[in-house]
Amino acid sequence: VHAAFDQLRQGSGGDDILIIVFSRDRALQLELLLETYGSLVSDAPRLTILYSVTSEAHRAAYHDVLLRYGNLVMQATEENDFRADLLNALKRSRARNLMFLVDDLMFIRPLDGQVLRQWRGSDGILSLRLGENIRSSYNSGVDALPRPPELRQVAKNGAAMVTWVWKSGVHDWQLALSLDGNLLPKALVERLIAFSRFRAPNSLEGALGRFRFLFRGKRGFAFRTSRMVNLPLNTVKSEDYYFPHAGASVDAMLADRDSGMKFDASAFPHDEHGSCHFPWLPPLVPRSKATRVDCRTPGE
Repeated sequence: VHAAFDQLRQGSGGDDILIIVFSRDRALQLELLLETYGSLVSDAPRLTILYSVTSEAHRAAYHDVLLRYGNLVMQATEENDFRADLLNALKRSRARNLMFLVDDLMFIRPLDGQVLRQWRGSDGILSLRLGENIRSSYNSGVDALPRPPELRQVAKNGAAMVTWVWKSGVHDWQLALSLDGNLLPKALVERLIAFSRFRAPNSLEGALGRFRFLFRGKRGFAFRTSRMVNLPLNTVKSEDYYFPHAGASVDAMLADRDSGMKFDASAFPHDEHGSCHFPWLPPLVPRSKATRVDCRTPGE
């Protein structure tokens, strides 16, 4: 077991795309992300995970999750200095494209990993959260979220998508540099990160937002229906940023996981999902139970 975990810390191999997951004290939610990623993403690129913990109990939970899903992980690093650790992860990779994920995401519809591997950054930025089903913004408190005026359907890399220009969008439709599942040009974004000062994911996203003007004229792309969703169940921030959330306790979730439970993705209410952030609390089931997301909603 210790040898297997040491291999995850050292890292191995490479990929056409670098996907970095940020996580803090949320092993139960990270497990949901990894389970849905592994079951819904075919030919899935392996992940780089940067995580931090505030107790030995949380650390033990992460070690268990990472060992269970080691086949999906290229490298796992417990943070010492967030900025330095992130820059080191970027420098080690020769990938063309870059995507960030956070641990409160879950995948909700099938995704062909080859679409991610073959994406050309010159074409635009692909978002996995957006889609024609997004009609409100939980984070912004907007019940009727206007779509970009020139949003139109296209076929891209063999998939049914929509496209728009980032500068024409508002709220979630204008966040080209989101850390929540946007496929970005790695070389440029790496330079922007090296130029910026930040201490954690929230200030990283804020720092990148200063460069949003560079992407205003770029095209955005998304599948016609979202491939992932944020579940804002709680906050584990180490900085003074506020986002609305359901107020669930991370320590209570840790206790649930330590008692052998996991979140059940199969009950996801597709018909109710209309915002990038959707405060749905998945039911708990024994970890031994096999679960999968119900994809009866069309997954164009």
